[in-house]
Amino acid sequence: MTAALGSLVAASVALRLEGLGVGYWVDEGLSVGIAQSDAGAILGHLAGDGSPPLYYLLLGAWVRAFGSSETATHALSLLFATVTVPVAFWAALVFGRRAAWLAAVLAATSPFITYFARETRMYSLVTLLALVVAATFVRAFVYDRPRAAIGFVAALALTLLTHNWGIYLALAASVAMIPALLAAERPRELLRRAGWAFGAVLVLYLPWVPVLLGQVRSTGAPWSFTPGVRDLVRETAALVRDERVLVALVLAAGSGAVGVLRRPRTPDGAAAWALSILVLGPILLGWLVAQVEPSWATRYLAVSVGPMLLALGWWLSRAGGLGLAATAIAVVLWIQPFTRLGPGLEIADHMKSNAGGLAAALEIVLEPDDLVIVGQPEALPLFALYLGDDVSYASVLGPTEEPLVMDWRDVTERLSATTAAEHVGPLVAGRPPGSRIALVVPSTSPAPTDTDWIRLFRARSREWRVALASDSRLATVPFGYTVPLRPLPTSAFTAQVFEVVGVGDETN
Repeated sequence: MTAALGSLVAASVALRLEGLGVGYWVDEGLSVGIAQSDAGAILGHLAGDGSPPLYYLLLGAWVRAFGSSETATHALSLLFATVTVPVAFWAALVFGRRAAWLAAVLAATSPFITYFARETRMYSLVTLLALVVAATFVRAFVYDRPRAAIGFVAALALTLLTHNWGIYLALAASVAMIPALLAAERPRELLRRAGWAFGAVLVLYLPWVPVLLGQVRSTGAPWSFTPGVRDLVRETAALVRDERVLVALVLAAGSGAVGVLRRPRTPDGAAAWALSILVLGPILLGWLVAQVEPSWATRYLAVSVGPMLLALGWWLSRAGGLGLAATAIAVVLWIQPFTRLGPGLEIADHMKSNAGGLAAALEIVLEPDDLVIVGQPEALPLFALYLGDDVSYASVLGPTEEPLVMDWRDVTERLSATTAAEHVGPLVAGRPPGSRIALVVPSTSPAPTDTDWIRLFRARSREWRVALASDSRLATVPFGYTVPLRPLPTSAFTAQVFEVVGVGDETN
């Protein structure tokens, strides 16, 4: 068994090595920029970022040990994804050996895990932790294994300290206690166990709560949108690639789950209902909250992927040949190269960003102490990573002394209150003749789903471009970089370069 599981783990690594060195996109620039500070500074930066600290602290230690290249930082996410495979086996072993193997196979080939195994973000870690939360929950509160409650406390507290959607998982876990209590032989004892476990989680999370409240008041996700029902279905389906795979897995797993779901007062029935709540609860809670305050993205659904692996492994194992067939079909669709042409969370060199290529082109025409201005403020850390500290930086928010860090606090209001005229004149006046200014702006086309924030920084980018182009002290420098047109990267940028030729009036 050990050799077979080791082979499966090795196969998962081989599957996920492709694209390990693919260039960073905007969010990864934010991650690495924060992580390059020391631990105390990381905690300070996160007050303006909106995220909990655990992943950034781990990434910071990793960067200090192995460097900040794409391959180095992606390797940390790959490590979490790799560990998920044997953990999925252990998690589902409570439901039998077949369930354990199916859960491990699903974890080894999951397109969601594969995608985020090659991204410098926290989502492969969130998936791993949420899987442990689900596994320890059913053991501690359904199958009466008190020691598992310790693991539940640790896993849930770490999830909360990794991503704010861990709050939705915690709320779902509290609701999942209802079927556990209904099936319990000693409900009062179980209630006491749950009380101290959830209380311990709260105590561990409490030191972060003041920072969280500050983040809620002044940061957010201005780039996000209010999802409709169609978005709810589409993004949930993206966790398993697309709607077709989702329907196939739900039908096959449902045939295995229906028998236990009909017996809610048995341990297996309670476990089935609890897992259903742990899978669907965070997704529905996140969708409902996003109706009030936009905070929706496919990657946030990572808190449901771990419980989903556990539930699917168990229910597909109960579906007999149909479950095995559905698993095999899903795995083939997930790993065959030609399926990457379809919808879902696929990855290729072009899909993230052209920032690395653009930065390399800019390095040819820029000299030390030249100025780089970025029209999309949250992309500034990305270009600062690639271009280094030899040049100066500004965004359409104005000059900055910390280009590796994005401060999201009241950012829409801050950008609304500034203009190109306010900053362009002083910036140009401070540059010596012969020095150069590069303006980097997003090159993707406007879309119906663009939020006010996206429309705002696009408008400011246009204003800055006009202001620089019309400034009599500047001359345009030929710049030959071409943005790949098809397919366009997720984060695509273009640049215009100017040279200071005069020191006239600051006004345009």
